Parts: sequence; C-alpha cells; structure tokens
Amino acid sequence: MLDFLYFYNNDEIAENDNEDAANELGCEVNAIKAVAILETEGPGSYYSHNKNDTVPAILYERHVFYRNTKNPKKSSWMLKSPSIVHKSQSDSYGLYSQQYEELIKAYALD
Repeated sequence: MLDFLYFYNNDEIAENDNEDAANELGCEVNAIKAVAILETEGPGSYYSHNKNDTVPAILYERHVFYRNTKNPKKSSWMLKSPSIVHKSQSDSYGLYSQQYEELIKAYALD
C-alpha cells in the first residue's frame, strides 16, 4: 500500500498546487508555503530518497504517531523502536533520508 513512497515522477510543486491546497484549506497561499518551509526546515520541497527517487521532504513526528494510535502495544513499541513512537516530542528528527523509513515502519506497526 505504500508503493507511492518509493517513487516519484519528478513533478515539482507548482504555484497552482499551493493555490489549490490553500483554497481547500481556506487559508492564504503564503501559509501553505510557510508550513512547507517550517516542516522541512528549509532544505527545499524535495530530496533524493533511495538514491534515485526524488520525493517531497517530510519530517516524521514520533509523538504524533503515539498520540494518534489506539493500539495497546504502543508502550512496547517505545522500548523496541523509540525513533518510531514516543510520548514526547523530539529535539531532533534525524536525517531527511531517515524520515520515509520511519514513516514506513510506523505504517507497518499501525
């Protein structure tokens, strides 16, 4: 189900994409751009994943996964995979190259 994470067709986020997102969310285009910059810490919209796949940059947030999963195993997951699930927000999210792998592991858990 996560095949889309392993490839990207090199389309860039265009101004009309930002406009469409802003219209759907009912906010200003600059708000969309500001969140994109903040959430990716400014490396740009894309980075190279698996050496040859260009993907949108993301930050995986383990505390959000913890908060949103209802699975009773999450406490044991914290011991086994603290980079995937944790009660508190991290000071460091790790490398951008790790973000999709963490998302994929979290998806596999729940």
